[in-house]
Amino acid sequence: TISAGANALIGKNNLPVTLSYDSSTIKAVASANTDGSSLADYDSSKSSTYKYVRATVKNAAPAADVFSVSENTATYDGTAHTAKVTFAKGTQYDGDLANATIKYQKDGKKLDEARNAGEYKVLLYMDATAEYQAIDGLNVGTLTISKATANAGEAFTYENETVAYTGKPVSATKIGRTDLVGFDYSKMTVTYKQGTTVVTEPTGKGTYDVYVGADASENYNAVEPKKLGTLTIAASDVAATDIFNEVNVTATYDGNEHTATLT
Repeated sequence: TISAGANALIGKNNLPVTLSYDSSTIKAVASANTDGSSLADYDSSKSSTYKYVRATVKNAAPAADVFSVSENTATYDGTAHTAKVTFAKGTQYDGDLANATIKYQKDGKKLDEARNAGEYKVLLYMDATAEYQAIDGLNVGTLTISKATANAGEAFTYENETVAYTGKPVSATKIGRTDLVGFDYSKMTVTYKQGTTVVTEPTGKGTYDVYVGADASENYNAVEPKKLGTLTIAASDVAATDIFNEVNVTATYDGNEHTATLT
């Protein structure tokens, strides 16, 4: 970057100076020379007709290959993870990474920390140095947080249960959760089996194996369904009077059989 100071004036009319940089020399260019020509390069032979020019030359902000990112893989555990940014071998950059700020970007959103599973861009921010411009969100690498893996026994609990037969479908009601950090319990799945046969809705009397699992979520891989216990539908232990309506039948003897109908 080349800039002219406040006192960068040229010619007897104090015309403003603009500067260009061609990697070998700095050229002062005025909107007009004293002889009336326009945009002429600075001519040292006419130095007596020029006032002084003040210019500052700096390199541009460093490129991403000046830096190296390590410790950039982790597995989700509910805590924030940080990538380590260091200088690449042989770099001439004069900044101090102790003064750097690191942020992350995931799915287009900038974040102060990387906590959930996914791939993040590592963004570097640093103030200007004596030789380089400021670094403003330079993408220097990636940080990847993998999904965690849990089994059914780590995520769920279950108590065997027995219910009375009603002729209607029943389901397990004693499935508990261990509050595994970051686990999405809305992804839970429950499957009932008798032997190898999957039973969609346990209804008839008998014992059903209860398999509990979970679909994949943001921070966890899918949980393979596992048998955690049994659900038993037993014969109902009720009195006959609780099942049938009271029936009162009267008849007069006539030598024939008489029948009472239960409902």
